Amino acid sequence: VVSAVKPSTIFSAVGGKDAAGERVDGTANINLFKAAAEMQALPHVVFVTSWGCGETWDYLNDETRGFLGPALKAKTKAEVFLRNSGLPHMIVRPGGLMPGTEPPTGKGVLIRDRPDVGGAI
Repeated sequence: VVSAVKPSTIFSAVGGKDAAGERVDGTANINLFKAAAEMQALPHVVFVTSWGCGETWDYLNDETRGFLGPALKAKTKAEVFLRNSGLPHMIVRPGGLMPGTEPPTGKGVLIRDRPDVGGAI
């Protein structure tokens, strides 16, 4: 599909489990990135994972690791693959997305190179 459509940008937030109950967060995204890397004109990839992937894992508490660990580990594998793929990319790791009653402030902040910073949005 990717080679037929020839997108200039790919946005992926793929996650969840397949019919057998296996995580697809890693495999599905890696397959998508492999297909994109074979294109003549490489698309820019925007990959949404989660705070807790990669180097931010060390800042999670045990309860969160137990609950989200398999998904975060799978997403981390896909992040590593993407970084080494040669594809132009951006990895976005949002913190906890919580339902709330407060109105948006419009004052989002981009934080780089601070794996110790996280929280709920």
